[in-house]
Order: sequence, then C-alpha cells, then structure tokens
Amino acid sequence: MGKKSIAKNFLYNSIYNLMKVLFPLLTIPYVSRILLSDGLGKVNYAITIVSWFLLFASLGIPRYGVREIAKYYNDSRKRNTCFTELFIINAISTSLCVLAFYFLIFNLDYFDDRVTLYCVVSIQLVLNVFNVDWFYQGIEEYAYITKRSLFIKSLSLVLMFAFVRTHDDYIVYALIQSIAVACNYILNFINLRKYIRFLTTGLNFKKHLTAVFILFSTQLAVNIYSLLDITMLGIMCNDSVVGYYSNVHKIIVTISTVTASLGGVMLPQMVRLIEEKNYERLKEIAEKALEIIVVMCVPMSVGLALLSKDLVIVLFGTDFSPCIKTMIIFSPFITISTVGNLFGTQLLMALKKERILLYSVIGGAILNTILNSFLIKLFQQDGAALASVCTEFLVMIIQIVAVEQIIKIRLKKMFVIQCLFMLVIMSLIVELCMIVMLNVYLKIFMAIFTGATGYFFIGYIVSNNAVLFIINKGTNYLKKVKK
Repeated sequence: MGKKSIAKNFLYNSIYNLMKVLFPLLTIPYVSRILLSDGLGKVNYAITIVSWFLLFASLGIPRYGVREIAKYYNDSRKRNTCFTELFIINAISTSLCVLAFYFLIFNLDYFDDRVTLYCVVSIQLVLNVFNVDWFYQGIEEYAYITKRSLFIKSLSLVLMFAFVRTHDDYIVYALIQSIAVACNYILNFINLRKYIRFLTTGLNFKKHLTAVFILFSTQLAVNIYSLLDITMLGIMCNDSVVGYYSNVHKIIVTISTVTASLGGVMLPQMVRLIEEKNYERLKEIAEKALEIIVVMCVPMSVGLALLSKDLVIVLFGTDFSPCIKTMIIFSPFITISTVGNLFGTQLLMALKKERILLYSVIGGAILNTILNSFLIKLFQQDGAALASVCTEFLVMIIQIVAVEQIIKIRLKKMFVIQCLFMLVIMSLIVELCMIVMLNVYLKIFMAIFTGATGYFFIGYIVSNNAVLFIINKGTNYLKKVKK
C-alpha cells in the first residue's frame, strides 16, 4: 500500500468527525421537542445498557486492532492473518454477549414493559461482529470512512424527520439509530474484499490475548466513568434527569470526538516512527498536535460556557432549561479529554505502554464512582457532569506525567501567552454580541462567527504557530481544489 498523507488523513478525519457534530445539531433540536426529556431519557438509558454489553463484546480490539494492522501496513500476508485472528476473537466474544443480553432482558422484571425498546437497540450488539472500523483506521482509509458515514447519516436524517412525529415514537427513533449503526457495519464488511482474504491456517490467537485483555480492562475502566454517570442517574433519578444529562453529554462528547481527530489520525504514523526509533520526529509531531489542540479546544470550551443558556434553549427547547448549568460545568471536558486522548490513546498506545494507560483509567474509574455516588444525590445531572470533568482531569494528568518520562513534550511560553491574549479578545467579542443582539439565533451565529474570526485574526497578527499552520494547510488545500 502507498503511504498516506497525514494532512489528507487529518482532513478526512476532521470532516468525518465534523459530521458527528453537524448531524446531532440537526436531529437533537427536533427529537428533543418531539420526545421531550422523558422520551429521550428512555432511549438514551437503553443505549447505555447495551453499550455495557458492547464493551465486553468488543474487548480491546477497536484500539488494539488499529495498532496491529498499522504494523503490517505493507505486508498483506501478515495483515490477512492478523485481521482473521482478531475478527474471530471478536465474533466469539460478541456471540457470548448477545446470549447474555437476551437472557437478561427476558428474565428481569425491570425490562417487562421495555422489551421492545431494548430488542431494537440490541441490533447494534448483534451486528457488532461486523464492526471492523479499526481495520480501516489501521490502513488509514479515512476517505472511505468519511464517504460511508456521510451516506448513512444522510439517510438516517431523512428517516428521522419522516417517521419520528409524536412523543410515542421513541422506539422508532431508537430503531433508526440502530439501523444506521448496522448499515455502517455491513458496508464495512462488504468493502473488505478489496483488502482482506480470510485465512484458515497459520492462525495464532494466543499472541493477541494479553494485549487485548489489557486494553479491554482499560476500556472497561474508561467506560465506568463514561457510562456509569448515565447508569447511576437512571437508577437514582427519573427519566427526565437522564434526558437532561444525556443531551448535554451527547453534545460535549460529540465535540470531543471531533477534536480528538486533531491527533487521532497520527496513531498509525506514530507506531511506524517508534518502530523506526525516530523519536525526534515523534516529538515534533506530538508537540505540533498539542499546539493545535490547545488553539482549537480551549476557545470551544470557553465559547460553549458563554453561550450555554441560549444554546440549550435553541438546541433542546425550554423543557431542557434545567441543564443550562450542566453545560457550563461540562464545557472544560472538551479540552481536557482531547489533551488526554493525545497523551493516552495516541502516545501511550504507540509507545506500547498499555499498562500505564490501564492504571490511569482505573484511577479515574475509582474516583468517578466515588464522586458520582454523592454528587448525583446532591446535584443530580449537574453532579454527574462535575464528576466527569474531575475524573477526566485526573486521568489526563496521570497520562501526561507518564509520557513525560519518555518524551518531553512542551508548549513554549510565548505560545501560551499568545493563546491567552487571543482568548480574552474572543470572550469580549462574544459577550458584546450577547448584549447587543436580541434575536437568539442571530446572537448565537454572530457570537460564534465574530468570536472565531477575531480569535484567528489576532492569532495571525501575533504569529501564533498553530494558527499559521492551520491557515497555511487550509490555503494549500483550497489551491489544490481549484486546480
């Protein structure tokens, strides 16, 4: 296979993750007003329960698979062998989890009046056997992933507006979501024939098990503090509180997923640089990624907090006004989780320090459980948001310290001063728009547009490295498009 460009991968992955933001922004305002907080709460709680089973079904393969496939980028025989081994492991674990899930919902009284909803959502679990996104990420086929996702999301958007019409259509809403996920999986599997030939001999499953289970343990600990909040809210509070929190959680985590693409496409490249022992180039790429993350994520977090009141009303409707404070509390999560993703998922994974990654998230899981147990009682959805932010911050610090023992990654003092100055100017512009504008839609648009424009303009004036890099890459891409 030919070597893929980091810039192109970054572009496609950014478009792919941008769609993850744009499509919820189109659907959430509609379904929030149709299904209201209790309807959305029912669906989101069901998805959370299925996500626990998906975690066990996937083991650590989605992360481990990217790294292993990237190692055999130019060796088709080893790539076929590796893929076949991981696919079979995933098929066995998924089958066992499907059986356990259906045993649970058909034998516990709690699910008696919600069996249909849980069966609909479980489509994602049943078809997890075909979830091979990790393979396409490993061979850096971000163009395919982006085009496939655009098609499926567009189709699901049309179905959403066509069939979700009343408060009682929450099962239809869940079905459309499940079908969208299932279509992604099926198209992935059909497209595999271009790259993979399944093997029946020379397979060695044992060599993967240690790393897979370490990464599974890591992912389990991560999910304890990414799924436990909604799970505990469902147990300790009502469907409406779950709806308040899950809507804000979805927006914040969706944005965080997009910002994670600022470093996410580099894992295959990092793996190869470490194999080549080219640590200077690795340090250079990591520092550039950290600069871009800071320049992009910090203003997003601040802007989201400043605009939270109007955003909640516009996105979710007045029924969701109790979660305005939740969004303010949750807003730092975007920056914290993206920096953590770079140091944890990208660097520690590339450096094969899975155990350190595991220990960091176990610490986070313990803290999150403790914080949730009393903060949810005191502050409901706001308490869950505060617990998530504190937990993510602890995990990020542990991962940064661990990476620093191997590679020194630094932000220059002048770069930090420039970013603070840019942020102050942006905040003043946003606050001015909030005071001057009366129409809420115009207020949000102008605040985002003028705030972002002012931020990047000041960054250009003071010659901020990350801003100049982003502008340069964008200009070069537009020139190529014209040609």
